[in-house]
Amino acid sequence: MLRIFSPKLSVLGLILVPVSGWGQTISFNLEDDLVEDLGVDPTALEEDLTALIGEDLKLLDASEYLSEMAYATQLSLKGMGVDYASNPSTFVVGGAVGSASSGGASNLTRGGSLLPQGGFGAQLVLLAGLNLGQLVPGEAGALNNLVVYVNGMSMAIPSSYPFTGRLSNGGLHLQVKLGGPVKGPFVEWGGIDLTTGYELSTYTLSLDQALPIGDEIGPIDMLWDATGSYTLSATSHSMPIEVSTNVRVTVLSLYGGLGIDLNDSSAVTQASLTGPVLGTVKDREHELGSGGVSFTDSGYGDGYTSRFFFGAQINITLLKLYGQMNLGNHDSFGGHLGVRIAL
Repeated sequence: MLRIFSPKLSVLGLILVPVSGWGQTISFNLEDDLVEDLGVDPTALEEDLTALIGEDLKLLDASEYLSEMAYATQLSLKGMGVDYASNPSTFVVGGAVGSASSGGASNLTRGGSLLPQGGFGAQLVLLAGLNLGQLVPGEAGALNNLVVYVNGMSMAIPSSYPFTGRLSNGGLHLQVKLGGPVKGPFVEWGGIDLTTGYELSTYTLSLDQALPIGDEIGPIDMLWDATGSYTLSATSHSMPIEVSTNVRVTVLSLYGGLGIDLNDSSAVTQASLTGPVLGTVKDREHELGSGGVSFTDSGYGDGYTSRFFFGAQINITLLKLYGQMNLGNHDSFGGHLGVRIAL
């Protein structure tokens, strides 16, 4: 018997499921007599399967989940395209890797989930910066207080999960030093830095293998072995406005600052999945029918956000090893680790 689970319909033969998007449908075509012979009510079985699929594929409160993905993708890039600690007088090059979560600290790990538990984003960045004073022979004056940074990277993320990821980013920043640096024998204060620019970051999850969703439901060990397409893509365009400072004591530099971001961030998901519904009872597998899922949804990040960031850097002559933390709105945080060569 065919049953369709849709957020738009609740009439005879159709069961309402509390999912948030208007483009979501979960349907089953099960052999009711066979399911009953195994000791389970077909309607109850379908409701349990629907709840399980909704939880694993993040169909419940989908727009909120996607908004968290958008915000985490935005936050994951913050600070990776700029050097806040080295006060370069000539140039800086380097790289960093980091991630961010939105909606709670537990979202940094998947646990047993097929998808991130909440908002999550990751980035890998290559960075290059130039002090504009190097463009003018001799005494450059005010140009010595201006550093331009560019960053970018695009790559697939290796994963043992059914969903594989891809990240990409690009950025252009201008950092203006307002006073400083002030140097002493063992201590250096970097002055006040004002940084702004443009940042683009994307984080995409795509299904590239069979998607097994299952659980023990009554006496039956259920499995929906789905195949098809699933894509979740988060994109962020952001303009940061940051004020920061740093201090160095011998080989250790500490820095911190405040940032305000103007954003255009969103996430969209599309899926079309079908597959057999299998039930195992007493080590014997039965094909109970088939199931399908079709949905589209979207979510959006805030147009205006604020954050606080801080970090530490170890200076080994020109080599710099650093780590940074970002704390922002929406119960979110992130961080990254990197290496630089700065002069």
